[in-house]
Amino acid sequence: MKRLTSLVFVGILLSSLLGAGSVGANREVTVILVSDNPADSALAQYLANLTGAIVVVTPWGVYDPNVSAQVIGAAPDQVIIIGGPDAVSALYEEDFKELNITVTRWWGENRYETNVAVIGNATLILRIKFQNSLVVVPGNDSVAIEKALEEAMKVHGFILFANNSTDPIRIIARFGSKPENITIVETPITAKLAEKLRDRIEERAHIKMSNVSVNITREMALKAIEDANKTISLAAKLLNNASDNETGVVGGRNLVLSRFLMKAELTLEKAQKAYEEGNYGKAYGLATAARAQVEPLIKLYSKEWQGEMKKDPKLLYGFMLYRIHFKVNLLEQAGINDPVLQKLIDQLKEAIQKGEYDIVPSLLQKIRERLVLDFMGNKNLIREKIYFPVGGKHHHWEP
Repeated sequence: MKRLTSLVFVGILLSSLLGAGSVGANREVTVILVSDNPADSALAQYLANLTGAIVVVTPWGVYDPNVSAQVIGAAPDQVIIIGGPDAVSALYEEDFKELNITVTRWWGENRYETNVAVIGNATLILRIKFQNSLVVVPGNDSVAIEKALEEAMKVHGFILFANNSTDPIRIIARFGSKPENITIVETPITAKLAEKLRDRIEERAHIKMSNVSVNITREMALKAIEDANKTISLAAKLLNNASDNETGVVGGRNLVLSRFLMKAELTLEKAQKAYEEGNYGKAYGLATAARAQVEPLIKLYSKEWQGEMKKDPKLLYGFMLYRIHFKVNLLEQAGINDPVLQKLIDQLKEAIQKGEYDIVPSLLQKIRERLVLDFMGNKNLIREKIYFPVGGKHHHWEP
């Protein structure tokens, strides 16, 4: 279990709640789970502001059982995941489905396709009626995205992330909308892209357009550097675990991953230097690039780690036991103690220790049945005790 703990959960305690809607014990609760990717996170926050859903954030590409605990602690009726499996691990879906929580994932192959999928599902499934206003913003500019979120909320309009190939008019037409107003949000870093987008829109339609330009401040540059440093530190820890031995999680590919890390670290150093020289726009741009440069390392590590587990029954079942424990701990925090469940867990632990893997699937199934019974029968109690205790003070469970 030491190997498992060091291998998997280096991201524990990195997650945080972006925001929460008001939740009563008897009303339907929706949780939106999203990665800390700025684009996806903005979409989640926008939907939360429109619907009162709770937003829970996971580090990009990393499974963290504390994140699952935050979601389950709200005892949701449904969970909406924004982003693909590379961004938000499929293991979260397993955690929630094992408790009979309805889970849907809204996503595309990249942030731009995910954006379109979210708009479509928000209008079709959540029945959100957006006004005929469109806010267009470069999808790789977190400062501009934050401002675009503000603008979209003012007009209750569509928010669309764009790159060099985006045709905003064609995309928005898919949803039967003909925007009367279009706002393009930019920073000096993405001004050229914004100009291309304006030209493209003018070629397609005669629509009233406005422009919002946000200057990069010292605080914005510093935040970008801190965010990049956090992501790079996480990647370095993952690589360190993978490099413990030559037959570790990523085998002989450690050198390739090291290059991703080195490139990101050098870029971050340049960002820090630009910041110290007072060139905040340059510092912001470099920090944003550094964060993007290290994401392939995290993505590959997560995939290889899951593949490695499937080869080793002891590692796989030990990991399942770990995930069961955090669910049981959460139930106990709400005062739900199930002696039948605990006995089954003890039997599972013993079977794993003895290598009696033939009986493990049956024990896992019985444990899941008890967990569903305990969770579904006590949802209101869990909401009151874990997520919204009497008195209204907000907190979330931590192991």
